[in-house]
Amino acid sequence: MYNGQRGLVDVPGVTSILRNIDKSGLGFARANESAKCAWSDLGKLVDWAIQREEKAFINHVKGAAQRKWGQAADLGTEVHALAEARFHGEDLGRVHPDHAGFVSQLDKWIKDFDVEPIEIEATCWNETLGYAGTADLIARVAGEVILVDLKTGASGIFPDVALQLSAYVHAEFLVDASGERRELPELSGAAALSLRPDHYSLVPVNVDDSVFDIFRHLVAVSQWQRDISRSVLGAPVQPETSGV
Repeated sequence: MYNGQRGLVDVPGVTSILRNIDKSGLGFARANESAKCAWSDLGKLVDWAIQREEKAFINHVKGAAQRKWGQAADLGTEVHALAEARFHGEDLGRVHPDHAGFVSQLDKWIKDFDVEPIEIEATCWNETLGYAGTADLIARVAGEVILVDLKTGASGIFPDVALQLSAYVHAEFLVDASGERRELPELSGAAALSLRPDHYSLVPVNVDDSVFDIFRHLVAVSQWQRDISRSVLGAPVQPETSGV
C-alpha cells in the first residue's frame, strides 16, 4: 500500500490481475492428480470405503493436487528467500539438501552472466493504471540492465510471464519500504530465470507495447471484478399499482 501525495491507496497486485486469464486447463491437471492419487493410494481408499469413512475418502482424493502443488509452492518460496539473501551478498551457510541444487545453479548463473544486482524484490507501481507488483530482481546481466523473474517450477516457463514482466517494466516508479518513490532504472529488456536443482535456463521475454496492451485489458477486467460489477444491478422493479 503506497502512501503518496494522494494518500493511502489500495490497488490490485499484478499477480491478482493475472488470475483473470483463462486457466481452465488447470481443471484437467487437478483431475489427473486426483486420478493418480486414487491409483497409488488404492489400499487406503478401500479401507476407508469399508469403514464408511466417506469424508476422509473424498477429501484425500480431492486434495491431491493441492498437496502436491502446495509442497512445490513452499519449496519455491524457500528458494526465492535464499536467492534474495544471495543477491544481497549474504553468506547462506549450510543449505538444506532440498535447496542445495537450486543454490548451486543460482551461483552458476551469477558467475556465468556476471550478474550485478541493482534492485532486489522491488515494488513496482503504475499510478495511472492503478496496479503494483514486486519484481524479483533488476540487475546488470552480461553487461545489460534487465528485469529478471525467478521461476522454480518443474514445468518451466509459461507465456503468461510476459504479461507479468511487462507490467513491471512499464511501472512508473518504484516504492521503497518507507513509502518513498524512486526512479525505475532504465531497462534494456526482461528475462525469466528457470532454476532447477540440476540446471538453469535464462529465457528472454518480450515485454513490448503489444504485450503490455494485453495487460491493460486485464487491468480493466480486474476493475470490473473488484468494483464495477458490484454496482451494475439495481433493485428489482415492482409493477405500479392502479388506484382502481
